[in-house]
Amino acid sequence: ILRPTMSPGLWYQMCLDMETEVMTPQGWAKCSQVNVGDSVGAFDLATGEIVFCPALDKVHRPLAPGETMYGVSAPHLDIRVTDRHTMVYRGRGETCRHWRKRDARALAALRDSFLVPVAGNTDGPSVPLSDDELRFLGWVLTDGYRDPSNNAVVISQSAAGPYLEQIHSMLKGCGIGYRVYRRERKGKLSQYPPAVQFQIPYGEPRGANRGLRGWKHLADYLNRPLLESLLPISRRQLQVLLEAMNLGDGAKRKSVSWRPRTMDICLGEHQFLAEQLQVLCVLRGFRCNISILRQRSPWHSGDPKPLYVLRVREQQVATIGGSVQRRNPLVKKRSRFGPVPFDPSEMVWCLTTEYGTLVTRRRGKVCIVGNCG
Repeated sequence: ILRPTMSPGLWYQMCLDMETEVMTPQGWAKCSQVNVGDSVGAFDLATGEIVFCPALDKVHRPLAPGETMYGVSAPHLDIRVTDRHTMVYRGRGETCRHWRKRDARALAALRDSFLVPVAGNTDGPSVPLSDDELRFLGWVLTDGYRDPSNNAVVISQSAAGPYLEQIHSMLKGCGIGYRVYRRERKGKLSQYPPAVQFQIPYGEPRGANRGLRGWKHLADYLNRPLLESLLPISRRQLQVLLEAMNLGDGAKRKSVSWRPRTMDICLGEHQFLAEQLQVLCVLRGFRCNISILRQRSPWHSGDPKPLYVLRVREQQVATIGGSVQRRNPLVKKRSRFGPVPFDPSEMVWCLTTEYGTLVTRRRGKVCIVGNCG
């Protein structure tokens, strides 16, 4: 990689497969959606931060004769690149503190397991919102909806749910006036407990709530894409937002007594919201992957729509196993990076950035790799 060359073909032997996307300030982009000069996410090897910079060059080509593909497919990672693509890694030892580069073929030959970056450590300046206002946004984005008849926001919970007092406390902490209604369930849902609905008006409330405020002052954060309204959010503030969303639509593991480190937040059919949140998480140091589930309701006869689930964990690296597999049954066998099947006629692509790295995603799983040139 470091030897001098005048051959463009040698530089361009570092590419991603066509399913791989790159991070942009608007979300994730495929090969056809990004061009030279567009802003893309890159990883600063010295500081560990993710920065947006212009793409200096773009390659889109078929596989060269003799070129192969390397990658790994695991529950937390999905990488597929050409055999000469530059990868970013570091050892797992305490003395291995600096990120290094090595081409995919050489990386696959490492005997010991190693780390790859999956998130940055960039902290934002913060947004001018209190913790209760951030929790309000989290509850609305998961268990809330907007009533089209009066523009009120409604947060719905089961009457047997454990979070009713938390919602009361959050709304009072925001200084918001609200009313609570109890709705009996009907039809096929009559077997479930009644629903409790917290109704928050858009403007200033009347009656007993006079003097308080509605959700109008938070309208910009609910009406605009999250990467526009919440881009300056700090890591601590994002943690508050995610915890509220996890209470709203997160997986509730009742069978375990310990608190899981990974949050599984279901966002329903809202793909755009899931992808915007994923970018925010990766920027602020959270490993974040998206899983797509398809569930058929008992009363739904048509094709089920996809459900997007965010799997978030406060972690900036992922581990890949080395070429030597331990025979000790007590040692966890990790997924290995190595040769993968390929079609000799398939197309590949890549971008060039001034940092020599790219923040990529394949099948909803994020990883930071090198770039071509």
